[in-house]
Amino acid sequence: MKVELDIFIPKEKVGIELKYKTREGTFEEYGETFKLKQHGAQNLGRFDYFDDIRRLQFLKKHGIIEKGYAIFLTNDPLYWKPIIRKNFSSNFSMEDERIIESNTKLGWTGNPCEGSVTKKRLYPNNPIILDNKHKLKWHEFSNLRGVSFKYLIIEI
Repeated sequence: MKVELDIFIPKEKVGIELKYKTREGTFEEYGETFKLKQHGAQNLGRFDYFDDIRRLQFLKKHGIIEKGYAIFLTNDPLYWKPIIRKNFSSNFSMEDERIIESNTKLGWTGNPCEGSVTKKRLYPNNPIILDNKHKLKWHEFSNLRGVSFKYLIIEI
């Protein structure tokens, strides 16, 4: 079976999925300039993260990996803060301290249009189901000129 992961360590049978989403900004630190793009589309970034967890669960269940890690790094607080206005992607909230119970079905609500959600992300009759209980805990990674970078890691 072909394994498509961001990082696969075959000898240890470890799979790692990475997400790096940024908010626009330019920073100078130690004489180096960092220019970050605005990725936006947080609803799709959230969905993709949970879909990575689903894929890692599948690979572990089938013995392809023994351990998996889904890692998300961002300077965009819209990922770790609660979704203020409930919308079709509210089920994919990644807010800090959120607890997702085992077998919770994560899916789009209502009828999102194809322009908002591509067909490969739609899963209308196939929501993302996480096998285990997970507590989403964001951690400080770094701080550049008052802009916080945080990471979230889920072990599978």
